[in-house]
Amino acid sequence: MKPDGLRRYGVFALALFLLATARWGSFLPAASPPFIADIVLAVLLLDRVLVLAAGRSQRTPHDATLALAATALLGLSLGWLLLGDWEMVALRDAAPYAYVLVALLVLAPRAEHTRGAETAVTVALVFHAAWSVIGMTLPSVVALVPPLSETVPVFVPRPDVDGFISGLLAGLALHRALSGRAPVLNLTLAGISLAVTIGLGSRGALLGVTAALLAVALLGHRRRGIPGRSRSQGWSPSQFQDRPRGESRSRSRRWAVALLLLALPIAGIAASNGYAIERLSASVGGLFSATADVGGAQGTMSARAHSWAQLAGYLQDDPARNVVGVGFGPNYLIDSKADHELYSGTREDVRSPHNYLLGAWARLGLLGLALLLALTVLGWRLAVVVGGRAPRLSDVDVLAIMIAAGMPGVALVGVMLEAPFGALPYYWALGHLSAVACQHGLVTSIRRFLGLTRTEEPGPDRSRPAVPVTRGDREVVA
Repeated sequence: MKPDGLRRYGVFALALFLLATARWGSFLPAASPPFIADIVLAVLLLDRVLVLAAGRSQRTPHDATLALAATALLGLSLGWLLLGDWEMVALRDAAPYAYVLVALLVLAPRAEHTRGAETAVTVALVFHAAWSVIGMTLPSVVALVPPLSETVPVFVPRPDVDGFISGLLAGLALHRALSGRAPVLNLTLAGISLAVTIGLGSRGALLGVTAALLAVALLGHRRRGIPGRSRSQGWSPSQFQDRPRGESRSRSRRWAVALLLLALPIAGIAASNGYAIERLSASVGGLFSATADVGGAQGTMSARAHSWAQLAGYLQDDPARNVVGVGFGPNYLIDSKADHELYSGTREDVRSPHNYLLGAWARLGLLGLALLLALTVLGWRLAVVVGGRAPRLSDVDVLAIMIAAGMPGVALVGVMLEAPFGALPYYWALGHLSAVACQHGLVTSIRRFLGLTRTEEPGPDRSRPAVPVTRGDREVVA
């Protein structure tokens, strides 16, 4: 690996580690600070500082609007930290917003490492699916594994987080199957992963996975240009062409679509009686007959709605609190008495309303809420730009697109973006899409926006394989 390997792949490796291990992995090595994410980020920042001090800094182009929004959110968060007390609880409150720095540290991967990066994605997601299945089906075996602490068991799935990550494997496997890449194997992986998502019974995970799968579906027009892969070599330029020798790939796609059409009715029937589906539908209208699970889901959503209304009223009662928030440290759930609606009493250990946007409003006011909404929309925009216009899509790009599309939905009814196992992969995804879009000249980079680069149009991007196109009897490079 080249000398810039740590800077180029450090954040990517951290994101994959957290996707592979989720909640329990974020508490390593000892279930107490400093956690592994803190250690890795400190190393990455130190490396970047040393590079800058040595005058060997690489240009890190990022989408101008994303960079500006991320910098503004980081500045607002640091401002509140400087005004408050540097206690551990305040630092913990600030961390989810400070993690936006990760988006600005991401570098686009090199073309020669594409295959290795795709393999790493597969290994991470399959490992996660494997221990999730074991945790669901063999709890007595998992109970033998020593926990990291009383509240952090190992290999025990958390419904919202692990349900969504399992859905990422389902989306990636579906994308590969519809691209004609081992359709039977990948559709099997997709089916198992979706079964894990539904079995874990999280409404938030279902919302996020639905958005991620929709993003994969919208990539359909791009799959015609994805090359096949042989066992002995990487990408073959001739595989991009639509010609008779590609008939086997077209046949594979037809098999994938046929198997998918056969599986959909079966999955629909099974899902209609699923725990997560019942809880999701009960949250919005009580479509199923009353059961203990449905009643619990309706009760939970009712309690949250009352708690959210109580908190919103508390924030609006004070104009300053409404605009700039309460900062880091205060427990606004207790101060607003919103915790009484959720738990019929006070709980010091709970510091989130299970709604990321409402939590951002409380901590950083309408200013912070506007910045987070802007980052969410910018993530969707970059997913559309890269998914629709990049010369080719790697599995890493598809993973980032799914995370950007789906993770905000999970955070609307949970705490996924208020914890490192969600926030760090999310901001990596935004940074990756931003770097790739700038790499191909699809958006205005922050350097160009600030006038730090020449204004001429970028030349052909040679950091990724060129796309051969057949024109008549000749093959030319686009």
